[in-house]
Amino acid sequence: MSDCDKLTNTLAGGCVARRPRCRRKNVSYLIALIAAAIAACNAPAHRPAPDGDNATAAAPRGNVATSNPPPLSPQLAAFRNELLRADDAAWRRLDMGYHQMKAAVGQIVVAELDVSEFVAQLRSPDPDTRANGLCGLAAARTAAGVDHLIRALYNEPDPYNRTIAVWCLRMFEPDRRVSKALSEFLSACRDIDLGRYLADDGTIRDFKSPFPLAGMEAFKALVALRGRDDMLNGGGWRAFVERVGRHIDPEPITSLNLQRLGARAGAPRTDPDENLRRWIEE
Repeated sequence: MSDCDKLTNTLAGGCVARRPRCRRKNVSYLIALIAAAIAACNAPAHRPAPDGDNATAAAPRGNVATSNPPPLSPQLAAFRNELLRADDAAWRRLDMGYHQMKAAVGQIVVAELDVSEFVAQLRSPDPDTRANGLCGLAAARTAAGVDHLIRALYNEPDPYNRTIAVWCLRMFEPDRRVSKALSEFLSACRDIDLGRYLADDGTIRDFKSPFPLAGMEAFKALVALRGRDDMLNGGGWRAFVERVGRHIDPEPITSLNLQRLGARAGAPRTDPDENLRRWIEE
């Protein structure tokens, strides 16, 4: 597989989920939907970072900025050329995770009286409860929900939930706040949101994520919101290149809570669709 193919796989998130039948119109089943998609994917492994390089110097925790963006690497150049050639069908395939999430949320009916409960869930210490709150706000589609989702995206400590927050925010297009928030998030997202982690020896390495990464999902969302010309040729592309050329708050791979992504106790891990049906019925 070429470097460009690997980068495109990063953009696609490495997995595709199948839509379940909706047996009950509730929001909690969305967590099972996403978990079933993730259960079908591979566990983390080394993979090329978006800039095509593994750092060899120790990287400190905390923000690290560079005054000038690095020159465009051959891998990034090939990546952009591949995306510029992609037709609408190819883009939809790369964007499949979001479209399946959007279709699932579209099956949910949320009463206005329940919105405050979903806002409260965003403050829960449990990441699954916070994810449920994100999905509930997306399904409710209230104007105030955008502000709650933006704050959640900026403050959410769980990488998996940051991806969900990006998807939920994108469902509110063409609200102008969405594009601005996703641009700001992408420019300052953590390394782990772009598939890079801090190894025990202090080097920055790459991994294959078991779920679509928030940074790459934000990039795809901005392509849809701002257009390919800006995000692949204009200011959006320059900002993306500048971001992937530096490291921000590198974290160990243990930042990914993989226990959330497996089957529940006693359930088989090899049949995510069966798990999903069982969880929905519960």
